[in-house]
Amino acid sequence: MSIILVVDDSPTQSMHIESRLREVGHEVHSARDGRAALEQVEKFDIDLALVDLNMPGMDGLELTKRLTRDRPYLPVVVMTAFGNEANAVAACKAGARSFIRKQQGTRELVKTVDDQLSIAKGAGELEPARDTSIMSVAITEYVVGCDAAAIPSLIAKIDRELTGRGVVDNVEKVRLLTALREAIDNAVYHGNLELSSELREGDQSSFYEEADRRRQLAPYKDRQAVVLMQVYPGEVRFTIRDQGPGFDPSTIPDPRSDENLGKASGRGLLLITTFMDEVRHSPEGNEIILVKRHPEAKRLTPSGPPPGSTGSAGSPTQL
Repeated sequence: MSIILVVDDSPTQSMHIESRLREVGHEVHSARDGRAALEQVEKFDIDLALVDLNMPGMDGLELTKRLTRDRPYLPVVVMTAFGNEANAVAACKAGARSFIRKQQGTRELVKTVDDQLSIAKGAGELEPARDTSIMSVAITEYVVGCDAAAIPSLIAKIDRELTGRGVVDNVEKVRLLTALREAIDNAVYHGNLELSSELREGDQSSFYEEADRRRQLAPYKDRQAVVLMQVYPGEVRFTIRDQGPGFDPSTIPDPRSDENLGKASGRGLLLITTFMDEVRHSPEGNEIILVKRHPEAKRLTPSGPPPGSTGSAGSPTQL
């Protein structure tokens, strides 16, 4: 059981969210504004804060900044209504771990909360800074099938592999793992299971129901996603490759543009591009490369793309 703080000035919406979280076994506390939220964080050992962006007084963005400054280990997930996605991105840049749209339904909310709790549990307390110049090169390959339930354990393995290598501190590592989780989700759901992004609009029930159905059918059930992790002094690079038919990356709208911020289908890539330093796709559309660099380390990677990667730098597009 985890202790969740729900910060929302709407009693009706807050009660609905609290009820769903209690149903899945969490202890839940609530606050109606930012000031009350800070008091609750001092009073209880909060494991995660769900913060509405649009509140009177201290709004969600300011509260996120305060929480991530004073308690950088506390996961903050912001909640936004349609049309307010730009502020959600600003909150993620300010330290929030993820965001959800209220109109997406409670299933996506519970999934996001569980994902962040799982990542935060693995990350633990903050690590001291390390001299990245002495860290050696490491290359590891992971494989995950079409069952998304296996992804959290894969993220935990990668977390352990990264621990102590000094590429990023634990705060940035959690953001990296969030982006990686989204990329692997895309490879499994959109790549191997060939699920349309349009099914993510609304409450997403039809999306997950169709995913469950396809996991039992050929050719989907036999497909795998490969995650290649390459750690260099001052940099970590991930290549995620699926076995789906691919797509033309140039046809997918940039989720960061104003006209696409409100689309549920672009949420994952929006988080990826917000949290990673470099994002590239292969021309075939079935491979994405994510790069995260230590802010103060010199780049010591070999010239050219690393083994196992394809494609060239360009505007990010969605798998």
